[in-house]
Amino acid sequence: MKLPSILILCMFIFSVNPVYAQCVKGDCQNGEGTFMNIDGSAYEGQFKDGKREGEGTITFPDGAKYSGQFKGNAYNGQGVYIFSTGEKYEGDFINGKLNGRGIYYYEDGSKYEGHFQDDKRHGDGTITYADGVTYNGQFQNNYRSGSGTLI
Repeated sequence: MKLPSILILCMFIFSVNPVYAQCVKGDCQNGEGTFMNIDGSAYEGQFKDGKREGEGTITFPDGAKYSGQFKGNAYNGQGVYIFSTGEKYEGDFINGKLNGRGIYYYEDGSKYEGHFQDDKRHGDGTITYADGVTYNGQFQNNYRSGSGTLI
């Protein structure tokens, strides 16, 4: 019978290569430790009640990395996120999103410094494009908006 053979093979594969998240070093409940996630990401830092809380670094399989403050398992406070594309954000996070003041470095060499809201440029800011052209003014939902100066 093929069915029992397939079941036995599956049980062998899963018993040899277990796939689950686990604390691999330290105290991942209330202290400092390293936690490996099912998706291949790894968090090293402080924990409180089993959640990422305080200072830490999470590294993703695609090469992206966040280092900074956590609260309730989310990026909260000051931090630096380096995207897998090489782009980088340094600044404020609230509930895992770019919120507050920050600097975003784009892959093409452009740089935005100013306010963010829900992962978008929003409020006062300055963007300097790779060709040297600079816009200083208002942004809304990621776009230049309202009054501003283009130099």
